[in-house]
Amino acid sequence: MKGSPHRHREPPGPDADLHELLLYAAHQMRREWARSLEEWGLSPHQAMALRTAMADDGGRVSDLAARLRIAPRSATEVVDSLEERGLVERVRSPRIGVPCSCR
Repeated sequence: MKGSPHRHREPPGPDADLHELLLYAAHQMRREWARSLEEWGLSPHQAMALRTAMADDGGRVSDLAARLRIAPRSATEVVDSLEERGLVERVRSPRIGVPCSCR
């Protein structure tokens, strides 16, 4: 996010193997993606959660956690931060009667 230090990796040298080149390219892509999200004040985790929730047309927070491969508690924190900004809405599940879904 804004103000966070970005680690700069030196580009691989002329003798770099394909693995090293791919790792460098992936790092650069992640860095640029995070930088592009700064305009909207989103972290990469928030952007992935928002995209996943939109693709699934909402769903349970536990399902979101599974899709993102993060702990349910972490998914709850991400969804809570998105809800505070009005980007998602948590609603009670009619089956369970507890707040567990986002849309």
